[in-house]
Amino acid sequence: MGFFDFLRGKRQGQEKPNGEMPIGEIKARVDEEYKILNDNSTKLVGRVKFLLKGIIPNLKSCLAALGLINLEKRREDERLKAIVKENISGYMHHLERFIEELENILETMDFNDIITPIERIFANFSKNSAKSHEKATILVGAEFEAIHQEFKNFSQEFNPLKKEIMENREKMEKLGKFAENFHKISDAEKAEEQIKNLIHKLDAGKNQKEGEIRRKEEELKHLKESEGYKKDIGERNRLEEERRELEKEIGMLKKKINLKELAGIYHGDERKHKIIKGYIENFKKAMEEDEQLELAKILKEAGNWDIDLRRINEKSKMLAGYASQNEIKLNTIEKEAEKIKKEINEISENKRAEEDKLERFKKRKESLISELKSEAREFFKTPGNV
Repeated sequence: MGFFDFLRGKRQGQEKPNGEMPIGEIKARVDEEYKILNDNSTKLVGRVKFLLKGIIPNLKSCLAALGLINLEKRREDERLKAIVKENISGYMHHLERFIEELENILETMDFNDIITPIERIFANFSKNSAKSHEKATILVGAEFEAIHQEFKNFSQEFNPLKKEIMENREKMEKLGKFAENFHKISDAEKAEEQIKNLIHKLDAGKNQKEGEIRRKEEELKHLKESEGYKKDIGERNRLEEERRELEKEIGMLKKKINLKELAGIYHGDERKHKIIKGYIENFKKAMEEDEQLELAKILKEAGNWDIDLRRINEKSKMLAGYASQNEIKLNTIEKEAEKIKKEINEISENKRAEEDKLERFKKRKESLISELKSEAREFFKTPGNV
């Protein structure tokens, strides 16, 4: 179930005892408010266009009036008249460009960027035409006064409209943040569902593995209760007795051989001395690793001792490596069971990690919902909002 399905499941208009709006109602009111503000944006753009369509032809008339100014009959200094005429021409150039830019705005006007371009065009015109205006108005007044009156009339209507546009845009930006929070809450809800599904799969996997463990334990039980395995235990006990006897024989052999004396005899022979040293450090290990029975050769060379190390060595290996088929099978089952137990532990660890993650997402969602409700209370109690 998705987040907004969850919202639709709540009764519209259902208020909590503390007057807090449910999420579903907030969503409905945000949608309603956004529609109103969006419609208002269109109307505001229309009103700005109406103002521009009013001032543009009026400025064109003013531009034409400037072009008809004739200073020939004026008695002022000719140089002054020339300066004034030159600056009237310069001002007309700036005014003509100003009108073109206003006309371009009419074609490309966007509510999200309506105030700044208009203010920039007016500011640039004021800056660029200031010197021409100053010098042109030395001898000319009425025509420029008409232009000033057009700007004044425009400002008187545009400035309140600008305030409405700014307020409308600010409200829409706040609603945009509501939409972001709804999206974040929806994402958190989806993440929760995904994690819950994963935890469900982990539980199913764990149950399956635990079933495998039970089957392995049952298999081990049947194997240990079988006649064949009982016979193997008897054989293992017999071999264990042989191993103890062999250990005694090896111990007696070690006492019989004076290894330290033998090491002294072959002190100068590095290879033989190394072999003897190995037997001194660990007699049984050295004997098992002495494949070529080098100690027997050294003993025979040193004192004509003829010790059957081969028999002892082979028997030791046979006893150490003996395993019946049932024992091999039992060992295999136990290893498989141990592997499954590790897998179960890994699944349990993964589940704990996912549960921790789920808890973080829940807290994150609760925080977002709390923040959303707080902002909604503030927004919708403001005069002028829905």
